[in-house]
Amino acid sequence: MSPKDRATQRTLEFSLILTTIGLACLLYETAGHKITVLNLFYLPVVLAGFFLGRYRAGVLALLCVVTASAIIVTDIGNFAAFSSPIAALLAVTIWGAVLGLTALLVGTLNDERAAKEAEAREAHVGVVEVLARYLQSANPKLQNRAIRVSKL
Repeated sequence: MSPKDRATQRTLEFSLILTTIGLACLLYETAGHKITVLNLFYLPVVLAGFFLGRYRAGVLALLCVVTASAIIVTDIGNFAAFSSPIAALLAVTIWGAVLGLTALLVGTLNDERAAKEAEAREAHVGVVEVLARYLQSANPKLQNRAIRVSKL
């Protein structure tokens, strides 16, 4: 991976973490029906899974769940129109589980796509090398040129 790609990934990671912190502040400031705000946490997790892979998306989902749970536990009375704290905690648990599964699913799809992309690139390089060898055997004068083309 090139340094430019690493810098782009770091910038994306930083922006997704800032988005998560912003959503946590929004969750804290929301007076009622915080369950609606919880659904906004899916956006950074899906983006992390799509662009950064399964591991980083899972870590971001864990950060989202821990942050949101801490905020909800501090003010469980204003969470939603639930009559008991147990129902509210059950709703947050289900939300966290689905968020984690979403991160794993999207991240796994991204990892599989990257593996297929690398496989296609290797197949392309193999075809170019075979053509270069064919040109070498057909005309020995083209050997240096074929080597340069295969390296490109």
